[in-house]
Formats: sequence, structure tokens, C-alpha cells
Amino acid sequence: MQTFTDLQAAFYCRSIETSTYASVLSSPISQYITESHKRCLDIGAGSGILTRMCLRSGMDWFAVEPNLYMQSVLQQQAKALQNSNIYLHIVDSTWENLPETYCAEIVLACNVGATHHNPADFFHAMAPRCQTMTWVVAAQEGPSTFCAAGFLPQELHGASITPAIDKTLSMLSPHEQPHQITLHDWIFRAKFEHVDAAISHFLNRLDLKPGDSHRAQPISSYITKHAEIGADGVVIACKKRSAVLNWSWS
Repeated sequence: MQTFTDLQAAFYCRSIETSTYASVLSSPISQYITESHKRCLDIGAGSGILTRMCLRSGMDWFAVEPNLYMQSVLQQQAKALQNSNIYLHIVDSTWENLPETYCAEIVLACNVGATHHNPADFFHAMAPRCQTMTWVVAAQEGPSTFCAAGFLPQELHGASITPAIDKTLSMLSPHEQPHQITLHDWIFRAKFEHVDAAISHFLNRLDLKPGDSHRAQPISSYITKHAEIGADGVVIACKKRSAVLNWSWS
């Protein structure tokens, strides 16, 4: 599972709220959550922006999230959720350490690193816990190293552009393959105070120093040229595609 620093977690929470991620993906995920589902086990729940749009009234939401910042964002939603008859239970754990007693009618895993780094292990750890399992996996021909990386061309970000979904499916055996797969396009948008702040973000995430001019300068120039510059800040936007994978054994 991807590990966020508090700074990265805060950036993700701000950016995903202004992206079209949840509005696009909530409908295809909601179709798998039926009236018979009373409990949702949400692995790597993050800020909960997507799951909270999908759950039905009367459900218990077990949000498995090891990041303390993300936990605080989730906790802030508990009262409003309860008013909608949805009951949040934050579980401070990684998926590897999650006790076997945590089971639900449906397991969600949205953009969890394990689904394309070691999907077979993740599948065998989660499938016995549920009747329905749904994963969201990056499917764009571009990097999945960090959210905004796809704003840069490959020669600048230097990461693989093989879709993560290809890795996922190649590492699952024939009997582990999902029963349904759908693809959905959305836009990631991140806002910065000024161009220098955007450049600093990219250089930091790529572990570059401003003095690494052979790579830092072309990146800085590209961001300056292609960022959306407005009166109230700078926006970085890039196209994304997500695959929604579903298994149902009920």
C-alpha cells in the first residue's frame, strides 16, 4: 500500500476534491453495492471521497486506513455520515496486518498499490472476506507513480507508461481474473499558489534538486509553459483512466 507523508496526504485530499475522480467513478461502483450489503470493508480508504458517494443508507463502513492524516479527514465526516444512516468505523491497519475477523458483504480497494504490485496476494487475502469485491486500478497509458506525474511527457517523468491494469491482470491466474471490467476516463486537477510552487512539487516528487539542471530545468520550463495560470493560482491538469474490476460470488 502506498505510504503518504502528511504533506502528500494533504495535497492528495485537496486535489482529488477538485478532480472528476469521484463524480465519474461513483456510478460504476455503486451498481455493485446492493440492498443486501450491510457492511463495506474499504481497503486504503484515504479521504473517503469516492466510497462515501457509493454507500447506501444503513451500511457500516469499515475504513481501513493506516495514514493518520487521512484518518483525521475521515473522522471529520463521521457525524454527517451518521445523519445519513451510514456508520463509519476507522480501522488503523494496513491490508497485510488486517485481522481475519474483518469481513463484509463487499470489499472495496480503490487505487491501492497492492492491486498492481502484488495482486495475487491481495486477492487471496481479501476474497475470502466478502461476497463481492471491487478494485479501482489505474488504466491510463502513463505513470502511476504519483497523481500529477502524467502531466509531464515520458522523457521528463522517466517512469513506465505501461498501464497498471496490465500488470494487475498479468499477475492474476485464469481463475482469479475479474468477472467484469469497465474503463472510465476522468481528469486530475491540482492547484498551486504560483508556478514556482508547482515546479517545487514536481521536483520533490521526482526526488530532484534545483541544482540537477540536466533534468530540473526542462521540467521547470515545461510546467511554466503548460500550466493553467489564472488570477487565483496555477492549475495542473492531466487525463486519467481507471479500470473498475469486480468479482461476485453471491
